[in-house]
Amino acid sequence: MERVVALFFWEWRKISSAPGFPAAGGTFLVVCSLLFLFVMRLFAVDPQVVRPTALWLQTFWIGSLILVPLLTMRSVAEERSSGALDCLLCTVISPLAVVLCKFLAIFGHYLLFWAVAVAIQPISLRLTALPLPFPLFTSSDILCAFTFLALVGALHCSIGLLFSSLTSSTPQAAAATSAALLIYFFGPRLIWDSSALPYGSILRNFVLRLEFFPFLGEWSAGIFDSRQIILHLSVSAVALLFSAALLRRP
Repeated sequence: MERVVALFFWEWRKISSAPGFPAAGGTFLVVCSLLFLFVMRLFAVDPQVVRPTALWLQTFWIGSLILVPLLTMRSVAEERSSGALDCLLCTVISPLAVVLCKFLAIFGHYLLFWAVAVAIQPISLRLTALPLPFPLFTSSDILCAFTFLALVGALHCSIGLLFSSLTSSTPQAAAATSAALLIYFFGPRLIWDSSALPYGSILRNFVLRLEFFPFLGEWSAGIFDSRQIILHLSVSAVALLFSAALLRRP
């Protein structure tokens, strides 16, 4: 257990000390703030039906496309290319424990970045002097936002870790993760609108459950579908198991 805890903190420090970590974090926060200010100006000109925080959360996929590949691409691919992964697998720590430590370190940074992004938005809003007749972030807004971000973020981080386990090239891992996330965000709707799958089929209903934006709309409205939760957690677990199985590949 002590080795596993030490491995987790080592993975955490490795991510935090990466050369591009400050630039990646700064880019993510700037993009999130710009999107937030755009939503606030939209509300100032034309009030919407939903709260501004719910509308801002619909731009979450843009921040995820920036953050997840940068957090996950070095996790296994760089260690495989440098030979450090072989030394790690020679220890008594199992491949599954190695993958879980990497995942928890990545997922922890992911949630930390989003916490900072939420925390700085009131400051960015004050700089624009936009009046709002309602509280910006209520406790229910924050709870819904972070439970949603944690659920889908676990899936995104596990997908990034899986693609990093497939290659020894960090650019390839980042590109594959970005492509997979884009397919996750927009692929289900394209498949659903096409005639590629017969109506009423099990596979078509499964694709519908993976659709991101209706799921986000339901979650923002306080509608929690247990099938969506089980699906996302199950896919995350399968991706982590495949990552553990791929660690020993040459």
